[in-house]
Amino acid sequence: METEQAKNIVEQAWEQRDALTPDSTGEKRQAVEFALNGLDSGELRVCENDDGDWTVNQWL
Repeated sequence: METEQAKNIVEQAWEQRDALTPDSTGEKRQAVEFALNGLDSGELRVCENDDGDWTVNQWL
């Protein structure tokens, strides 16, 4: 899974969050696992500094 794909899935799932359950599976679960693994490894960051300008990756 690529970052942009995971971002889109997570954002869509957030919009439909009332329909999510602990048993939700499929691409939503894979996207969340991708995000968590990326955060744990340091590959993904909630905030990034780009030459003094901070970007917040809200989807994370």
